[in-house]
Amino acid sequence: MSFYAYFFEDGQEIDFNFLNNIINLTKNKNIKKINLNNKNNFNLCAAVSFLKDSVFKDSYIFNDTNICAIFDGDLIEYSSIPWKLILENFYRKNFDFFKNLRGYFVFLFYDLLNNIVYIISDHRSQFPVFYGLLRDKKVFLVSSELPSFCYFTNELEHTFLYDYFLFNYPIGTKTFIKNVFRLPPATFIKIDLKEMNIVKKRYHFFNFDKNLLKGSKAIREGLSTFNEIIPKYFCKNNTNLLGLSGGVDSRILLALCPPSLPLVVYTYGIPKCNDIITAEEIITLYFKELKTSYIQILFDDKFEEKLFDLFLKTVYFSGGTQSINRATLLFVYESLYSMFKNGVIISGISGDHIF
Repeated sequence: MSFYAYFFEDGQEIDFNFLNNIINLTKNKNIKKINLNNKNNFNLCAAVSFLKDSVFKDSYIFNDTNICAIFDGDLIEYSSIPWKLILENFYRKNFDFFKNLRGYFVFLFYDLLNNIVYIISDHRSQFPVFYGLLRDKKVFLVSSELPSFCYFTNELEHTFLYDYFLFNYPIGTKTFIKNVFRLPPATFIKIDLKEMNIVKKRYHFFNFDKNLLKGSKAIREGLSTFNEIIPKYFCKNNTNLLGLSGGVDSRILLALCPPSLPLVVYTYGIPKCNDIITAEEIITLYFKELKTSYIQILFDDKFEEKLFDLFLKTVYFSGGTQSINRATLLFVYESLYSMFKNGVIISGISGDHIF
């Protein structure tokens, strides 16, 4: 899932095929588009790409005479985008509402009457949202894909490289493109397109209780929460692909998988590594109780032959935000896709945006 929203004054030229290709690099998604000519104000061209079997279908964009609203991402416990509820809270400027949504997401609202844009990130900024004022502030672009901005500028933000090489991945709000920023967690920004003024504000702060639960009480509370939430990870109508390793989180997922659902357990690594050995031992214990099959994806000679191509694809598909060290995951996901086209990958406990 990817999106862009391009706000521009009359006379600004752009190749929309470029932007549309950026949000559909794998060429296997549907695209929902909208074009608005706002007299005496900024025009808007926007698009959202989504999987063909998405439960939200093509409802990612809402539009009437007063507002254009765009959603991208995923919401837990919703089979459709609750636009009525979302807009009611937005019109009241009740941004507290968004802290109660479970999932990873971005919302964009364009107030057509006042020429004001609001952009809202999820709790942890797990869904990437980038924005920037370009072409002497005659263009405002928002996108989930950094390469979208390369159409307008090739100026690099050199200070970004210090963080990237130190931590091996991007942190904070800087990007490698000058004057293009990432929206922080639990934040909304308000952009007055007339004045080209940006106001940024947190809609939620996370408070951590110093008096944490301990001992058996903590275990009971954790187990109760896991029992309530984790079964909701799994899909009834698609094959669930559960990544099993030597870690505790993947074992918890396997233990709490609803027994009646279609499940394939997979593990990956160098032949005879600890993850492979541990996964084999665990699946042997559970195999008789679960309706599942087990596969191994090995980093063997065939993997090595593809490695250079995987390096290039990893950087390409991530828009330059991931290093070649993540090429192993791309190999795993390509292998899974070749076997299970519509499988749903479940790996790790995504506590930040689920709980």
